[in-house]
Amino acid sequence: MELSIEKFKVRNFFIFLTFFFMGFYQFNLTFIFFVISSLLLIRNLNKRKLDKDLFIYFCLTYSGVVLFYLISFINGMYDNFNNKGEVVAVLLFIVITFIILLFTKKDNHNAILNGFVFGLGGYSLVCLWSTMFEMNQFSAYGKVWNPFLQVYQNSPAHAINVALLVTMLLINIKNVKLLITKVFNILLLFVCLYLGLYTGSRVFVLIFLVSLIVTFFDKKFMALLPVIILLSYTVLSFFTDFIDLDSLTSLDRVTSEGSESGRYKLYELGINNLFKYPFGGYYIDNGTYGTIWNHNLFLDISRMSGLIPLSLILLSFIFVARKILSNFKYVNKNYLLIFSCLFVLMMQDVVFTGHYLLFILSFLISSLLILSYKGEKSVYH
Repeated sequence: MELSIEKFKVRNFFIFLTFFFMGFYQFNLTFIFFVISSLLLIRNLNKRKLDKDLFIYFCLTYSGVVLFYLISFINGMYDNFNNKGEVVAVLLFIVITFIILLFTKKDNHNAILNGFVFGLGGYSLVCLWSTMFEMNQFSAYGKVWNPFLQVYQNSPAHAINVALLVTMLLINIKNVKLLITKVFNILLLFVCLYLGLYTGSRVFVLIFLVSLIVTFFDKKFMALLPVIILLSYTVLSFFTDFIDLDSLTSLDRVTSEGSESGRYKLYELGINNLFKYPFGGYYIDNGTYGTIWNHNLFLDISRMSGLIPLSLILLSFIFVARKILSNFKYVNKNYLLIFSCLFVLMMQDVVFTGHYLLFILSFLISSLLILSYKGEKSVYH
């Protein structure tokens, strides 16, 4: 029995590393640990049956993604991608995720999800730490120094990564039993909150508050919530050398222009062009709109490749939503929280041509939701 437990721990560890390096933007290390994990899982080949729902979801998603890239390249939209390596990474990471999920049990699912989110958030924490202490930048609002690539990047992607890690940490703090693991998650949460607020992102604050309320919801907590927020703001006021409180609390960008805002106009443009360009292939005038993207997963897919890939990817989300609603009582609510936050983020961010790992995480968490209401009970439910 002891031997089987040790084997389980080793297998979980390598699966965790596979998805950690996937989230950490490390293509080669992801593939190496995927091979090791596959060798450890090979004994399960004859024990696991192909899950029909997971297979249908994979086929819808993968065919949509392949057609998106294919039509985008035919349309000459390849200059929208940062580099061709990202295209290979998306196509390979989806397959790796699907294969591992086929041959793992629910006991492995938390290692998979934690690995990816910790990798994603860890990468951005390093970048924000470098921006704060190496570059001595007053605030990371607008730009973040990436020491891995030696370039400045836009801050929203890093704020999103840390926000998703905060959500994962809150879930862990509530559910893990081992004291040392709980303490580690609490300490890392404080680091995430400090560096997340350093980005000056209101989306980060919103995701944190929603996750905090949903994860720990009860009457006593709700009564204390205003006090917690007030105390937190008071403490933060002592750290104004590195946190721009004005960028966090100002609502000017939200309220000043309303439907005349640039983001609203981008959405309007994307919707109006849905049927004008059924196969995509149009550019957004940077001089007019201040960007070349729609900042919305579905509208950017339509702009680059048209209605066919859009329909397939939309169908994949509808398929997941239908499965969630029809099995809501048994669906893992923690996974559902992360999925909900992620979906909102993808509706206002550049995904395939920018933060492509958000879509990989979307595929992963959707797959886990499909599997969460079947068979044995999951560890966190």
